[in-house]
Amino acid sequence: MTELETLLLSALEDLQKTYKTHEKTWQQERAALHAMFEATQQDNAALREQLDRLSGQFSSLSALLSRSGIT
Repeated sequence: MTELETLLLSALEDLQKTYKTHEKTWQQERAALHAMFEATQQDNAALREQLDRLSGQFSSLSALLSRSGIT
């Protein structure tokens, strides 16, 4: 194997190591992002439920006030 071939092989091996490192990091970050997305979905669902309850309470109070003549 010539010196140039040895250098090219070494460069290729370095690139492969770098690629694997970046790929592993990307997979970890993707998993973390997915977990954050799921947590956000759960938070949004809880907020939607609270909003629905508050909206219902507001409607009830509004109807009560209308019946009692207070507007």
